[in-house]
Amino acid sequence: MVYTSENLRDYPLTTVFSRQKSGAKVRKIQWDLTFDQWLEIWTNSGMLWNRGKGVGESMMCRRIEPSPYSVKNVYIGDGKTNQADMYRNLKDSYLTNL
Repeated sequence: MVYTSENLRDYPLTTVFSRQKSGAKVRKIQWDLTFDQWLEIWTNSGMLWNRGKGVGESMMCRRIEPSPYSVKNVYIGDGKTNQADMYRNLKDSYLTNL
């Protein structure tokens, strides 16, 4: 879902943060972001209102997987970029372990 000023009353940012943090926990990914850090990352990206999982929407991506969601390890990108990074990280990890 893309969060807009119109539906923000139904999805306050603290709820959005909690859902993302809970999603990381379900996926067994460490979460090292406070609400303020999370909000600053999204706000600085200019893409807060374009959050989502669909084509053309923005998501919080990790630079290095497997690694935690942390200030130094996240960026805001789209699904295509996130997937490319994931495959690159897997390939690098595989080659390192040969």
